[in-house]
Amino acid sequence: MSGPDRRRDVRPTRAFYEDLYRHFPEERGSAGQPSRLDFELYELPRLFRDVADRWDNLFQPIPGRPDYRTLISVGILVPVLSIDAQLGRDGVIELISLDVDASPLGGDDDDSDGDDQDG
Repeated sequence: MSGPDRRRDVRPTRAFYEDLYRHFPEERGSAGQPSRLDFELYELPRLFRDVADRWDNLFQPIPGRPDYRTLISVGILVPVLSIDAQLGRDGVIELISLDVDASPLGGDDDDSDGDDQDG
């Protein structure tokens, strides 16, 4: 494919993988928290595709620098994640950082009596 309909290639950087390793342990957690491999198998393919397909519409965190973009997304294994990326001179999108909110999804955090009732 050529022209505007061509999907850009995506290349994770060393810094991206360092972030991934910081957020996810090598093995699954005792409460079922995802491992690095889980994230690589279940999240990364979709994220690579989303960054490539949605590049022109992603958030631009630095005014006047359209070569930098941020994807904020709901994850499969984690509630929320964001990826910062930069379009390289070779036309490849480089994933430069990963941030993950691994907090479990929940309702009212102030339900100290545990009865799931308001008040």
